[in-house]
Amino acid sequence: MSEGERPAFSELRFRRLLDSPSIDEVFIGLRRALPLVAYQANVLELANDVLFWGDGVKKRWAYTYRWPAKSAA
Repeated sequence: MSEGERPAFSELRFRRLLDSPSIDEVFIGLRRALPLVAYQANVLELANDVLFWGDGVKKRWAYTYRWPAKSAA
């Protein structure tokens, strides 16, 4: 990601998705997030991740998320 370029959805939205207290909240978060990425998701991977939602999936998502660069203040 180049400088000044923003991720498809905000860091806050992503963190809330990872912190979802229930699978129902995960579905709600995904339903809101998918339009922001123009529904560009691998359906099989997404289904597998939701099916096995837990710390392992959350960790992998956190490592693959394109975190915005922190500005030096």
